[in-house]
Amino acid sequence: KQCQHRSTRTTSPWEKALSPARLRSSNVNRFQVSLFALLSFWLVTVAAGSAAQPSSPSLTVVGSASVSEPAARATLHFRIETANDVAREASRENENAARAVGAALLKANVPATAVGVSGYSVIYLPRPERPDPSLPNRYGYIVTRQITVQLAHIEDVGPAIDAGVASGLARMDGVNFLLRDPAAAQRSALVAAVADAQAQAQAIAHAAGLRLGKILSISTLTSPQAQPGGIRMLAVGAATQLQPSELTTQASVTIRFDVSR
Repeated sequence: KQCQHRSTRTTSPWEKALSPARLRSSNVNRFQVSLFALLSFWLVTVAAGSAAQPSSPSLTVVGSASVSEPAARATLHFRIETANDVAREASRENENAARAVGAALLKANVPATAVGVSGYSVIYLPRPERPDPSLPNRYGYIVTRQITVQLAHIEDVGPAIDAGVASGLARMDGVNFLLRDPAAAQRSALVAAVADAQAQAQAIAHAAGLRLGKILSISTLTSPQAQPGGIRMLAVGAATQLQPSELTTQASVTIRFDVSR
Protein backbone atom coordinates (compact mmCIF):
# COMPACT_ATOMS: atom_id res chain seq x y z
CA LYS A 1 0.00 0.00 0.00
CA GLN A 2 1.13 3.39 -0.75
CA CYS A 3 1.12 5.55 2.26
CA GLN A 4 -0.09 9.05 1.80
CA HIS A 5 1.47 11.55 4.14
CA ARG A 6 -0.48 14.76 4.81
CA SER A 7 1.95 17.56 5.35
CA THR A 8 1.14 20.07 8.06
CA ARG A 9 2.51 23.55 7.50
CA THR A 10 2.57 26.26 10.13
CA THR A 11 1.35 29.72 9.03
CA SER A 12 3.81 32.44 9.88
CA PRO A 13 2.77 35.68 11.66
CA TRP A 14 3.50 37.68 8.52
CA GLU A 15 1.15 35.54 6.47
CA LYS A 16 -1.60 36.04 9.08
CA ALA A 17 -1.11 39.77 9.02
CA LEU A 18 -1.22 39.86 5.23
CA SER A 19 -4.25 37.62 4.85
CA PRO A 20 -7.15 39.13 2.79
CA ALA A 21 -9.56 39.02 5.76
CA ARG A 22 -7.10 40.73 8.05
CA LEU A 23 -6.29 43.33 5.44
CA ARG A 24 -9.99 44.12 4.95
CA SER A 25 -10.51 44.51 8.71
CA SER A 26 -7.42 46.69 9.02
CA ASN A 27 -8.60 48.97 6.23
CA VAL A 28 -11.96 49.43 7.95
CA ASN A 29 -10.28 50.36 11.22
CA ARG A 30 -7.99 52.83 9.46
CA PHE A 31 -10.99 54.42 7.78
CA GLN A 32 -12.81 54.80 11.11
CA VAL A 33 -9.78 56.35 12.79
CA SER A 34 -9.27 58.74 9.89
CA LEU A 35 -12.93 59.76 9.94
CA PHE A 36 -12.85 60.37 13.70
CA ALA A 37 -9.69 62.46 13.38
CA LEU A 38 -11.24 64.51 10.59
CA LEU A 39 -14.41 65.19 12.60
CA SER A 40 -12.39 66.13 15.67
CA PHE A 41 -10.31 68.57 13.65
CA TRP A 42 -13.45 70.13 12.18
CA LEU A 43 -15.05 70.58 15.59
CA VAL A 44 -11.93 72.18 17.03
CA THR A 45 -11.70 74.49 14.03
CA VAL A 46 -15.34 75.59 14.37
CA ALA A 47 -14.98 76.14 18.11
CA ALA A 48 -11.82 78.18 17.61
CA GLY A 49 -13.54 80.26 14.95
CA SER A 50 -16.51 80.92 17.20
CA ALA A 51 -14.27 81.91 20.10
CA ALA A 52 -12.29 84.20 17.86
CA GLN A 53 -15.38 86.15 16.86
CA PRO A 54 -15.75 89.16 19.21
CA SER A 55 -19.09 89.61 20.96
CA SER A 56 -21.08 92.70 20.07
CA PRO A 57 -20.62 95.55 22.57
CA SER A 58 -23.51 96.31 24.89
CA LEU A 59 -24.44 98.69 27.69
CA THR A 60 -26.38 97.65 30.81
CA VAL A 61 -28.09 100.21 33.02
CA VAL A 62 -30.46 100.06 35.99
CA GLY A 63 -33.31 102.54 36.09
CA SER A 64 -35.40 103.20 39.18
CA ALA A 65 -38.39 105.31 40.08
CA SER A 66 -41.01 105.69 42.78
CA VAL A 67 -44.60 106.87 42.79
CA SER A 68 -46.24 108.18 45.97
CA GLU A 69 -49.99 108.35 46.41
CA PRO A 70 -52.26 108.96 49.39
CA ALA A 71 -53.84 105.93 51.01
CA ALA A 72 -57.41 105.31 49.89
CA ARG A 73 -58.38 102.14 51.79
CA ALA A 74 -57.55 100.53 55.12
CA THR A 75 -57.68 97.19 56.90
CA LEU A 76 -58.24 97.11 60.67
CA HIS A 77 -57.14 94.22 62.87
CA PHE A 78 -58.90 93.53 66.17
CA ARG A 79 -58.24 90.79 68.72
CA ILE A 80 -60.70 89.28 71.18
CA GLU A 81 -59.42 87.10 74.03
CA THR A 82 -61.48 85.26 76.61
CA ALA A 83 -60.39 82.83 79.34
CA ASN A 84 -62.26 80.28 81.42
CA ASP A 85 -61.49 77.06 83.27
CA VAL A 86 -64.07 75.38 81.04
CA ALA A 87 -63.30 75.30 77.34
CA ARG A 88 -66.94 75.52 76.30
CA GLU A 89 -67.50 78.60 78.44
CA ALA A 90 -64.39 80.30 77.08
CA SER A 91 -65.60 79.72 73.51
CA ARG A 92 -69.12 80.94 74.34
CA GLU A 93 -67.80 84.13 75.95
CA ASN A 94 -65.59 84.77 72.94
CA GLU A 95 -68.51 84.30 70.55
CA ASN A 96 -70.67 86.73 72.56
CA ALA A 97 -67.87 89.32 72.56
CA ALA A 98 -67.46 88.99 68.80
CA ARG A 99 -71.16 89.55 68.26
CA ALA A 100 -71.04 92.65 70.47
CA VAL A 101 -68.08 94.06 68.55
CA GLY A 102 -69.84 93.33 65.24
CA ALA A 103 -72.95 95.16 66.44
CA ALA A 104 -70.87 98.16 67.51
CA LEU A 105 -69.18 98.28 64.10
CA LEU A 106 -72.56 98.08 62.40
CA LYS A 107 -73.70 101.16 64.34
CA ALA A 108 -70.59 102.93 63.03
CA ASN A 109 -71.83 102.28 59.45
CA VAL A 110 -69.44 99.38 58.86
CA PRO A 111 -71.36 96.74 56.87
CA ALA A 112 -71.33 93.15 58.08
CA THR A 113 -69.77 92.05 54.80
CA ALA A 114 -66.66 94.08 55.64
CA VAL A 115 -66.04 92.17 58.89
CA GLY A 116 -64.41 88.74 58.88
CA VAL A 117 -62.50 86.32 61.10
CA SER A 118 -58.85 85.96 60.06
CA GLY A 119 -57.70 83.71 62.92
CA TYR A 120 -58.98 81.56 65.79
CA SER A 121 -57.07 79.59 68.43
CA VAL A 122 -57.64 77.82 71.75
CA ILE A 123 -54.81 77.10 74.20
CA TYR A 124 -54.69 75.85 77.78
CA LEU A 125 -52.53 77.70 80.30
CA PRO A 126 -52.47 76.11 83.77
CA ARG A 127 -52.68 78.39 86.75
CA PRO A 128 -49.31 78.59 88.56
CA GLU A 129 -49.02 78.17 92.31
CA ARG A 130 -47.69 81.71 92.63
CA PRO A 131 -49.06 83.90 89.83
CA ASP A 132 -46.93 86.83 88.74
CA PRO A 133 -48.97 89.99 89.43
CA SER A 134 -47.15 91.82 86.61
CA LEU A 135 -48.53 89.38 84.00
CA PRO A 136 -52.11 89.29 82.71
CA ASN A 137 -54.25 87.11 84.92
CA ARG A 138 -55.43 84.76 82.16
CA TYR A 139 -55.33 81.06 82.88
CA GLY A 140 -57.26 78.01 81.88
CA TYR A 141 -58.63 77.80 78.34
CA ILE A 142 -57.75 80.96 76.41
CA VAL A 143 -59.68 81.59 73.20
CA THR A 144 -58.27 84.16 70.75
CA ARG A 145 -60.13 85.47 67.72
CA GLN A 146 -58.65 87.85 65.12
CA ILE A 147 -61.16 90.08 63.38
CA THR A 148 -60.36 91.89 60.13
CA VAL A 149 -62.33 94.91 58.97
CA GLN A 150 -62.00 96.09 55.36
CA LEU A 151 -62.78 99.78 54.91
CA ALA A 152 -63.20 101.37 51.50
CA HIS A 153 -62.68 104.95 52.74
CA ILE A 154 -59.98 106.37 54.98
CA GLU A 155 -62.43 108.65 56.77
CA ASP A 156 -64.20 105.58 58.17
CA VAL A 157 -61.10 104.29 59.99
CA GLY A 158 -61.34 106.50 63.07
CA PRO A 159 -65.02 105.79 63.85
CA ALA A 160 -64.48 102.08 63.25
CA ILE A 161 -61.58 101.97 65.72
CA ASP A 162 -63.61 103.80 68.33
CA ALA A 163 -66.55 101.46 67.85
CA GLY A 164 -64.39 98.34 68.06
CA VAL A 165 -62.58 99.24 71.27
CA ALA A 166 -65.36 101.20 73.02
CA SER A 167 -66.92 98.11 74.57
CA GLY A 168 -63.62 96.95 76.05
CA LEU A 169 -64.13 93.51 74.50
CA ALA A 170 -61.54 93.88 71.71
CA ARG A 171 -58.11 95.37 71.42
CA MET A 172 -56.59 97.04 68.38
CA ASP A 173 -53.74 95.14 66.73
CA GLY A 174 -53.00 97.58 63.92
CA VAL A 175 -54.03 99.27 60.69
CA ASN A 176 -52.83 98.62 57.14
CA PHE A 177 -53.29 101.42 54.64
CA LEU A 178 -53.81 100.49 50.99
CA LEU A 179 -53.93 102.14 47.59
CA ARG A 180 -57.12 102.31 45.58
CA ASP A 181 -55.43 100.67 42.55
CA PRO A 182 -52.01 99.17 43.38
CA ALA A 183 -51.60 97.75 39.85
CA ALA A 184 -51.95 101.20 38.29
CA ALA A 185 -49.33 102.57 40.68
CA GLN A 186 -46.94 99.77 39.71
CA ARG A 187 -47.41 100.50 36.02
CA SER A 188 -46.71 104.20 36.57
CA ALA A 189 -43.55 103.39 38.50
CA LEU A 190 -42.38 101.01 35.77
CA VAL A 191 -42.91 103.61 33.04
CA ALA A 192 -40.86 106.11 35.03
CA ALA A 193 -38.14 103.51 35.70
CA VAL A 194 -37.80 102.70 31.99
CA ALA A 195 -37.55 106.39 31.17
CA ASP A 196 -34.83 106.75 33.81
CA ALA A 197 -32.88 103.81 32.34
CA GLN A 198 -33.11 105.23 28.82
CA ALA A 199 -31.92 108.64 30.01
CA GLN A 200 -28.94 107.05 31.75
CA ALA A 201 -28.06 104.99 28.69
CA GLN A 202 -28.24 108.03 26.40
CA ALA A 203 -25.97 110.03 28.71
CA ILE A 204 -23.40 107.24 29.03
CA ALA A 205 -23.38 106.50 25.30
CA HIS A 206 -22.97 110.18 24.43
CA ALA A 207 -20.10 110.59 26.89
CA ALA A 208 -18.36 107.48 25.55
CA GLY A 209 -18.84 108.39 21.89
CA LEU A 210 -21.14 105.46 21.23
CA ARG A 211 -24.40 105.13 19.38
CA LEU A 212 -27.23 103.60 21.38
CA GLY A 213 -29.02 100.76 19.59
CA LYS A 214 -31.92 98.46 20.27
CA ILE A 215 -32.80 96.86 23.60
CA LEU A 216 -31.27 93.38 23.93
CA SER A 217 -32.85 92.37 27.25
CA ILE A 218 -34.93 93.86 30.05
CA SER A 219 -35.96 92.70 33.52
CA THR A 220 -38.21 94.39 36.05
CA LEU A 221 -38.69 94.54 39.81
CA THR A 222 -41.55 96.31 41.59
CA SER A 223 -41.82 96.72 45.34
CA PRO A 224 -44.83 98.51 46.80
CA GLN A 225 -43.85 99.84 50.22
CA ALA A 226 -46.49 101.17 52.58
CA GLN A 227 -45.25 103.83 54.90
CA PRO A 228 -46.83 103.34 58.34
CA GLY A 229 -49.59 105.76 59.01
CA GLY A 230 -49.86 107.38 62.40
CA ILE A 231 -52.85 106.85 64.65
CA ARG A 232 -52.98 109.65 67.18
CA MET A 233 -55.24 109.09 70.19
CA LEU A 234 -56.68 112.26 71.68
CA ALA A 235 -58.07 112.78 75.17
CA VAL A 236 -60.39 110.21 76.70
CA GLY A 237 -63.78 110.39 75.08
CA ALA A 238 -62.50 112.13 71.96
CA ALA A 239 -62.63 110.57 68.51
CA THR A 240 -59.58 108.87 67.06
CA GLN A 241 -57.72 110.99 64.54
CA LEU A 242 -55.59 109.50 61.77
CA GLN A 243 -52.65 110.92 59.91
CA PRO A 244 -51.76 108.24 57.34
CA SER A 245 -48.68 108.93 55.27
CA GLU A 246 -48.52 108.37 51.54
CA LEU A 247 -47.84 104.94 50.09
CA THR A 248 -44.77 104.64 47.88
CA THR A 249 -44.51 102.13 45.06
CA GLN A 250 -40.97 101.55 43.86
CA ALA A 251 -39.91 99.99 40.56
CA SER A 252 -36.56 99.01 39.12
CA VAL A 253 -35.64 97.87 35.60
CA THR A 254 -32.40 96.46 34.22
CA ILE A 255 -31.97 97.10 30.49
CA ARG A 256 -29.15 95.97 28.20
CA PHE A 257 -28.71 98.07 25.06
CA ASP A 258 -26.79 97.35 21.89
CA VAL A 259 -24.16 100.01 21.23
CA SER A 260 -21.87 100.77 18.28
CA ARG A 261 -19.33 103.38 17.27
